[in-house]
Amino acid sequence: MQYRPEIDGLRAVAVLPVLFFHAGFPALAGGFIGVDIFFVISGYLITSIILAERAAGRFTLTGFYERRARRILPALFTVALCCLPFAFAWMTPRQLEDFSESLMAVALFGSNFLFWQEEGYFQLTAELKPLLHTWSLGVEEQFYILFPLLILLLWRFGRGRVAAALFLLGIASFILAEWMSGHAASANFYLLPSRAWELFTGALCALYLAREERTPENGATIPCSVRNILALVGITLIVAGLGLIDNSTPFPSRYTLLPVLGTALIILFARGDTIAGRLLARRPLVAVGLISYSLYLWHQPLFAFARLRSEEDPGPMLYLLLIAAAFPLAFLSWRYIEKPFRSRDRFTRKQIFTFSGGGILLLICLGAAGDIGKGFPNRLGAEGRTLASLEERLRPNNGLSSLCDHSFRIRPECMSGQPPEIVLWGDSYAMHLADALTAGDNPPALIQLTKSVCGPLPGLAPVIAPLYMESWAEGCLTFNQQVMAWLRAQNGLKYVVLSSPFSQYLGEDAVFLDDTGNRIQTGNAAENMEIVAAHLTAALESLTAAGLRPVVIGPPPQSGRNIGQCLLRAEMFGFDPAGCDFAMTEVEERSRMAATLLDQVADKYPVIRLEDFICAEGNCRAMKDGVFLYRDAGHLSHEGAALIGREMNLPARIRDEK
Repeated sequence: MQYRPEIDGLRAVAVLPVLFFHAGFPALAGGFIGVDIFFVISGYLITSIILAERAAGRFTLTGFYERRARRILPALFTVALCCLPFAFAWMTPRQLEDFSESLMAVALFGSNFLFWQEEGYFQLTAELKPLLHTWSLGVEEQFYILFPLLILLLWRFGRGRVAAALFLLGIASFILAEWMSGHAASANFYLLPSRAWELFTGALCALYLAREERTPENGATIPCSVRNILALVGITLIVAGLGLIDNSTPFPSRYTLLPVLGTALIILFARGDTIAGRLLARRPLVAVGLISYSLYLWHQPLFAFARLRSEEDPGPMLYLLLIAAAFPLAFLSWRYIEKPFRSRDRFTRKQIFTFSGGGILLLICLGAAGDIGKGFPNRLGAEGRTLASLEERLRPNNGLSSLCDHSFRIRPECMSGQPPEIVLWGDSYAMHLADALTAGDNPPALIQLTKSVCGPLPGLAPVIAPLYMESWAEGCLTFNQQVMAWLRAQNGLKYVVLSSPFSQYLGEDAVFLDDTGNRIQTGNAAENMEIVAAHLTAALESLTAAGLRPVVIGPPPQSGRNIGQCLLRAEMFGFDPAGCDFAMTEVEERSRMAATLLDQVADKYPVIRLEDFICAEGNCRAMKDGVFLYRDAGHLSHEGAALIGREMNLPARIRDEK
């Protein structure tokens, strides 16, 4: 293959936005599309190598897999092993257990499957996973295993048939991605079937450029002026993708065409005689492109461990320092690990396969030890408490039971006594109130009817890309209809507690589905507020008409920080937990909008505000009397909810006894 410096420059264009996206810089909210650029480049380079070796009569599967092992595994194993001591020292048992599972998944080329089953890529907890970024390597490794077999199978029918088959498979994969973006968003993001079209796009570029009638310049048959324009269009599409796409965009989907087609146009038409080609071939970009793989590998562990160990969430300056630190690490691993292992003069095929097998076995054994050992829970924090006991304080708060989620069903696990006196209705911000309502000496009998993200607003459901699309919203509408119908049919019930942060319904970017199936997207925060207020008022009126006393409990104030993790770090590393407190002026905009929403119903219906207990004199506490109030960025911990319930005497307030 003829070396193309502009491809290395394109690698730099791919990796740099990923770094700044993972660092949380808002100007590059779409930086994750760098991975899609890498996918297209990978498809192009792999296919080009296969075509060149077939033309020379040298292609073998063994040789192909040897090259992939040389290219991917040494640096990957090095970074994974370097993470181990920091993971052991700074992670909670649950985090270390998850990390151990990711070690095994990396070794088995399946980390994308693991992370698909865990939290979403864009969730706050995902930022603490040092090997989260290896999901894309899992996709590529699975592609590398299957793709050469597919080429060998199709090649007997001729190159034209190969191209046609790849095109049709790519179209099928693209259609699948578009469908899954609205029905199975997490699987769509992580798994190969809905990503394959991006790699196939690169493969088709290679087939086009390798046509026998092409000239040695690979594109000289097309006028330079035309190639200039097309290559610049490619850069424009990538820049547009960076500006228009963010983590609320269904992805991959039709929006992914921006980086994918942009990359394809650059591969096809950017050469040294074009503006785009000369720009991408500049030495600084080429230099970054050469170390881009190692740079990609190092950045996420640096970010994740900084988040795990810092007293406060890292700010822009620290992230810039971490990005700067990633470059020398990347250069060293490229110079002393990547390059030597790629050299056949340094390592034979047998040595490479032996090294690869040994590295895989080592990671599996180390990962299995951490997994079987449950993250070694008896390790001690700075205060001498076991990490297991600290972590237990932040366990998920599903209320009475984790079964009280997802769908409408009257379960004994979701009832604290018979006959029920209080109904708890809403999303996860209703769930976390169960401990608050059942704490004390004579707690009321409670029944919990909750569904995560689905606020207690009959006839209105949020649509939140990429995880909660129309099909999920339809389930939310059904759930609330069933709850309201059940409430109207009951005798003996007295009180209904409704709770939600309502943030998923507020703001100018909110999208809803109504009970007629219409999608509502006003683009106006004030109009959305009116819609939500109308539905909340209607729900309260309906409950009152049914002879019930509705009470709305607002969400805890939120600052955007993961307060629970801040408290945990304080206990683990000896920080002052007061550093986790925040001022009312730091409360998120959507938290303030929720307060405004509650103001609109507070004149007619009882509203209880948790900030009355959590905040005083403009300061909101994360801990009170040694009790963690929060378990994450907004939800109450079990112990925090119980303390608030006792000290605010919530059951009495709901009964209007005080």
